[in-house]
Amino acid sequence: MAHIATQAIGSILDHYADVIEGGNAYNGGSEYHGIPGRYSRDPGLLSGDDSPLAAEGAGDATTINVTGHSWPQSRWVRADGAPYFLLCTAGTTAAIGEARRITAWDNTAKNFTVDAFSAAPGSAGEFVVLEGFRRLPDTVDINADDTLSEGGYDRTFNLRLTPLKPRDQYGNGTETWDGILTLTLRILKHNRLHEWQASAVENLTYLASIMTLGHNPDHRDGVYIRALLPIEDAPEIAHDDKTKIVAAAQMPIVYRLQRGF
Repeated sequence: MAHIATQAIGSILDHYADVIEGGNAYNGGSEYHGIPGRYSRDPGLLSGDDSPLAAEGAGDATTINVTGHSWPQSRWVRADGAPYFLLCTAGTTAAIGEARRITAWDNTAKNFTVDAFSAAPGSAGEFVVLEGFRRLPDTVDINADDTLSEGGYDRTFNLRLTPLKPRDQYGNGTETWDGILTLTLRILKHNRLHEWQASAVENLTYLASIMTLGHNPDHRDGVYIRALLPIEDAPEIAHDDKTKIVAAAQMPIVYRLQRGF
């Protein structure tokens, strides 16, 4: 049987990966909307050919209709690559500023399907397409070259949690620990039009700042409760070669687990 601490840490990492990617891998659903990043290397987004977009019909909170575009059905949904998002820049007030992950594109009906906005953006809705981030499997070295990079692994991250020391222990088997959560981000340099270090550090700082706001504690069960604190030191460049740059940031974390013996 796996040690309960290993199980708890795995759940914590899954939780924060959900916050970044969108969805909710821990128990299904789409509670977390995901975080779109900056400086995509997608050719369409770089050239401006794919954005901004204007809604052509009222639609609803999950369906956005745009005409005048023709893309393959798979254009905005990639199994291996970082997800795409629609950022609402105009329309219904409640939806402005919200970004929602694109889950499908229907090239016949000219409809995007997205995770639900707080309200339907309406026929006056306008959108910008942004690219998110994809978590690398734990078995893949984020510093290593791999054959999946050209298939969309441009913006990848991984997470590590290092337990430091226990704070409290309770008679019911509950323990509170201090730890360090390390977020590492890799960005490929291929065809990039901006400064690589600035891109990596800005995206990493942006991710870390959002992870520490509005997602604590985790209410999906009563066992794993945590508080993630802002980064104390500036992100560092962990790896830089001719093909990629890797940056890392560390955030203090306090988390609680329940021994299940």
